Amino acid sequence: FPPNPTSETDYRLVSIPGITRFTVGDILSGAQHTDWRIFRENGTDPPNDLTELSASEQLKIGEGYLMLRKGTFSFSRTVQMPPVATNGIYSVPVEKKWILIGNPFEKAAQWQSVLAANNLSRDLYTYRGVRGEKDSVLVPFNGYLFDNNGGVDSLKFPYPFPGLTIPQAHSIPFSWKLQLEFESASKFDRENYIGISAYAGS
Repeated sequence: FPPNPTSETDYRLVSIPGITRFTVGDILSGAQHTDWRIFRENGTDPPNDLTELSASEQLKIGEGYLMLRKGTFSFSRTVQMPPVATNGIYSVPVEKKWILIGNPFEKAAQWQSVLAANNLSRDLYTYRGVRGEKDSVLVPFNGYLFDNNGGVDSLKFPYPFPGLTIPQAHSIPFSWKLQLEFESASKFDRENYIGISAYAGS
């Protein structure tokens, strides 16, 4: 943020990952309207589509915010990541309108993987001083805008596990095989096999 913001191009879209509950005052120091301002999308038509938040208002997981601040925005807190389901997904309730969203996880996530999990086909937009700039990656602490009109009631975010290229089991002839699954409170890995195949090592 600039030291003395004066125009709408000085706003940024932000979010806070994790399920730890913070108020605006927990993350922003100084006086509202003097040192900072922060807004959430309310779904109405411009110019009344934003609701300003006070220092006591609580931030929500998976929600993005339009923020203006004098100078640097620093965030240093211990944050608990959301527990994912056995399919590696965390769901965030959303309204069916234009909404501001944020990545609930600590790692960057591909927008295409979110679209696939929700059976949607929508563009993702960010705001870096320019309106309507398309993006394809949800970076932690950034905010994003997308049109959920006629979309979903709950937006599914697949956890961005490291991608692995694993041969399809049915494409390799086995004399016998055993599939092993690993699952914890926050992670799972089902693509593990042991067995005997005449094609092993080929």
